[in-house]
Amino acid sequence: MTVPADELMGLLEHWLPQQRWFPAKGSVVTMSVAAVLPGVSRPDRHSEVRVLRLEYPAAQGSPVVTLLQVPLLFLRSADQSSDDGAGFIGAVSSAGGVDGSAAAPGPWNVYDAPQRREYLDEVLASTSLNAHSENPGEHAGIQARRGPDAAKSIALSDPLLSMDPMRSEQSNTSIVLNAQGRGMIVKFFRTLSNGQNPEVELGAVLTRLGTQDVPATLGWLEAHWQDRGEAYQADLAVIHEFLPGGSDAWGAALDAAARGESFARQAHAIGQGTARIHRRLAEGLPVSTTPEGVLSRLAARVRDSWAQVRAVVGPYDAEIEALLTSLSAVPAQPQRIHGDLHLGQILTVQSPSAGAERWIFLDFEGEPLRPISERALPDLPLRDVVGLLRSLDYAAGAAQRQVAGAEVSDGWVAECSAAFLEGYSSVVPGRIDQRSPLFMALWLDKALYEVRYEQSNRPGWLDIPVSAARATLDELSGPDAKGKP
Repeated sequence: MTVPADELMGLLEHWLPQQRWFPAKGSVVTMSVAAVLPGVSRPDRHSEVRVLRLEYPAAQGSPVVTLLQVPLLFLRSADQSSDDGAGFIGAVSSAGGVDGSAAAPGPWNVYDAPQRREYLDEVLASTSLNAHSENPGEHAGIQARRGPDAAKSIALSDPLLSMDPMRSEQSNTSIVLNAQGRGMIVKFFRTLSNGQNPEVELGAVLTRLGTQDVPATLGWLEAHWQDRGEAYQADLAVIHEFLPGGSDAWGAALDAAARGESFARQAHAIGQGTARIHRRLAEGLPVSTTPEGVLSRLAARVRDSWAQVRAVVGPYDAEIEALLTSLSAVPAQPQRIHGDLHLGQILTVQSPSAGAERWIFLDFEGEPLRPISERALPDLPLRDVVGLLRSLDYAAGAAQRQVAGAEVSDGWVAECSAAFLEGYSSVVPGRIDQRSPLFMALWLDKALYEVRYEQSNRPGWLDIPVSAARATLDELSGPDAKGKP
């Protein structure tokens, strides 16, 4: 789309900071165009994806550089017959095709494309056909790919009946679609990184292997471009099967804890699902035989967090160093994992065939603040296990703080944790030793990160992770060290 640069960038500079997914709120931002990726071009409509390069100050060190995806739809403003105003950004005076065709006089209305049915129709149609579009001469294009489950991906070619944006999404844009009675959800990744997004990669592998613990991956959009002498490849969007009527495991656990009811049966099933996913990922993707890099990164993360929270947790410097030093002799077999697993990433839905609940695992992007190059590395399955055990601990703490009259029993967390570990071990044989150096290091990695988060965001919750970290460090200190700080 050839649009007067100052005119369009002026609209975007005003509109973008108002969006919840804009990563640089409150900062002075330098914004430039990294790429213009082509979409559909016809007399009454143009679409394209703008990849914007944002530069803004960091708290310390070098400025932050972020690539932001902004899909745009241009509609002739004279045609208002079916325009409901969704996603309206502003108007420009003229527009032309990305192929260099002459500019068409306007005005043209400019929209945030993911909020428009016209654009979603384009996305579904192109994905069903594995379509490709290229910006001639610019080495920039988009490749749509249909998912590996042909029976489920047929929904991509069904007529789109309705769309419902998910208002709770913070860092991406997700739209629930109903196509001829089949549910889909399309997620547009707003912040892009150079490399394949783990959610796309892992979702496609798990779908190909027939995993029933995740929604099927129906398709995705990937792009390539060049900017400042560097070649980029990134995933723009992914389309998943949508399973209606689901409720998240976090809410279910919190409610059970507040009522003093057992959550052991559910925790056991979640443990089984976690193990099945780990087993499938080990089948479908390479498993590392050299754990040294994973262990050294783990030690570095713990040291970094400890330096920031030592004053809050207590003087356990010797215990921390002894634990991290012992990791060098720990046997481990890294593989691909979820990477950011907690109860909020799991839904429970009713299985129509079995008439029983299913636990569905979502959001395989990994830790969103880490670069894709790190998130795509093999890691330790025990990290996901620890993430869910910490989440169970948090559910009990949240019930006590958020629910009036909560009756959380003293043994609730221990019972749930034991049931989860038993469920996991029923699928992946072997006992998980919670006193092993590797388990303790991963536990501290998570708990110390939580301390950092609560310090900045919810000081009233600080004692949840502080207590968890101290309990582990006291074990390392010996029986006489309880309450050391």
